[in-house]
Amino acid sequence: SKRSGMHPDFGPEHPEMKRLDSLTEALNQQMREQQAATIERIDDLISQKVQEMHSLRKRVDQLESRAAEMEKAASQIDPSTGTPYSEQPGASTPTPGASSVNEGGRDPGAAKRGSLGSTPLSEADLRSQIDSLSAELEVLQKLPDAADRGRFLVSRHQELTTDAFRGEVGSWSTIPKNSRTNESWLHFESLVKSLIRPFEDRLQFARMELEALQKQREDREPIMVPFYGAMNGSVSFRPSQHTTLSDAVLQLGHFENADLRKVKLHRRGATGGQDLLMVDVEKILKTGDRKGDIELRNGDRIEVKEKGLF
Repeated sequence: SKRSGMHPDFGPEHPEMKRLDSLTEALNQQMREQQAATIERIDDLISQKVQEMHSLRKRVDQLESRAAEMEKAASQIDPSTGTPYSEQPGASTPTPGASSVNEGGRDPGAAKRGSLGSTPLSEADLRSQIDSLSAELEVLQKLPDAADRGRFLVSRHQELTTDAFRGEVGSWSTIPKNSRTNESWLHFESLVKSLIRPFEDRLQFARMELEALQKQREDREPIMVPFYGAMNGSVSFRPSQHTTLSDAVLQLGHFENADLRKVKLHRRGATGGQDLLMVDVEKILKTGDRKGDIELRNGDRIEVKEKGLF
């Protein structure tokens, strides 16, 4: 605007005109650099989100594959003996979809699978289930003998056992350890392990489900970070967005009079005090190098001084 006002009185070779031309070019160059840095940062964010999406998709595929394996394994167990159909002479695997019910009128496969395929549980239900399963597995791990673990299963989960298994538990409990034949004992140990494994699988799934629910809940509660000083206001974002300090500065905008070379981030420390982090946001925006950038957390406060102030 100043150059346009001087144009009628001064030629293009006038020192003041040349100075203004040089200043305009410098400003244009700075704008081009900032635009390039912003585009590069956006590309990085897009790449990061794509990687997160692929990671989540891979995890879902793994969970679905594991669930299918558990369903298949449960359908191949004979509820009357607790052993795989393939290990029984002359026996054939039941038709998929057919239900096998033990003498208690329950489907052992369904009992082993827990809540797989049913309505998703709440966080409180999952925590209760995790505590219960962890306590039972801890007891089972401390029991030194397969017969002891078998007695524990019979006493706590008769719906998962059969008359044949309960009879075997009683027989092995009365036989001294040095009188047990290796082949029969290994078979019994394998049978006990097959009954314990669904508890371990269910515990793993419950922990994964709880973690997923917690992340969903956290992502529904936006984080708000206030700015004060030369940049007054606040930015809001969800935890899954992984918003950094430079992202927040661009989001809030109006930083023409702000000194972005020494932006102060006030954060609650691990011991309850306040940590102060100094960040050169101007360098990050100019170069696009995000090594010095900081991901914002709940409770952060940003202080920005005006240019020329110390």
